[in-house]
Amino acid sequence: MPKSNHDQFVSRSLEHVAIARDFFKQYVPSDLKGDIVRGNLSRIDRSSTDLVLKKLHRDMLYRTQLVGGRDLICAVEHQSTDDPMMQVRYMRYDANVLEAYIKNKCDQLPLIINLLLYHSPTTPSSYLKESVGYYKHHQNGKEHLYLFFYLINLMQMSDAEILTHGLCAPLEILLKHSFDGIFELPISSYQDIFHACIHEVGDDYIISILTYCDSIKDLEVGKKMHKFVESIFKNKQDQSEIIMTYGQFLKREAKNEGRQEEKLTIARNMLQQDFDLDLIQKITGASEEEIANLKNEINKEQKVA
Repeated sequence: MPKSNHDQFVSRSLEHVAIARDFFKQYVPSDLKGDIVRGNLSRIDRSSTDLVLKKLHRDMLYRTQLVGGRDLICAVEHQSTDDPMMQVRYMRYDANVLEAYIKNKCDQLPLIINLLLYHSPTTPSSYLKESVGYYKHHQNGKEHLYLFFYLINLMQMSDAEILTHGLCAPLEILLKHSFDGIFELPISSYQDIFHACIHEVGDDYIISILTYCDSIKDLEVGKKMHKFVESIFKNKQDQSEIIMTYGQFLKREAKNEGRQEEKLTIARNMLQQDFDLDLIQKITGASEEEIANLKNEINKEQKVA
């Protein structure tokens, strides 16, 4: 059974600057919020033209500026399982950021804020249970800067609380309930913030949401989430049409996958009966590469037998 695409959904969501801005507004330590220069948030990981920073293996990396000119790096990692290596991973990630700045001969090293977005029915045993008392970026505690991260445990928040988080609320709500599909409030409670999010970032985000729901490993939970999303947008004509079009696309894809599987099954049977390769291609429509792969599979099975 395939894994749920949690990471992909987090990445797609935070690619939208409006969602990322509300996410950081919610979770950046309060001591720093007054020092951030507004309006210059930019992503610098996989979508960046910075050839050094874009190679960093992080879920999402954003840069903004602090009063005085120093860069602030807001780094988000996502986990749906406990990982006792998180502290070590963060140290490695942060060292990569500092190395990139040094190689680029920057006058000042950045301040790095590490945020861990966590959702799982299992309480994390190895993560920091409370955030360290954050310090002013230009004074005390610099030697400890890269040892800590802030844990954002969605499972400890109510839906009502999450709905106050602005445009990142739909992301957080869906992640939280990706293991049970049981939403705590009436549908009407979620509609305003979901509609506001789509209005800001575009209708395409509905497809990202539905794709995520349909990727959930537990099919029954995925169905509940998909139905929840449909209910959110059922009274919006344009958005309902997007959902219907998406459903038709899925049906076509499933039909095509069935045809593909049937085609390869026939080709495989013909290979096992030593039919001519040109004839197999003509009858099934299988490509040379597909037939070669089937032959390799058959040869491996015969060797094992």
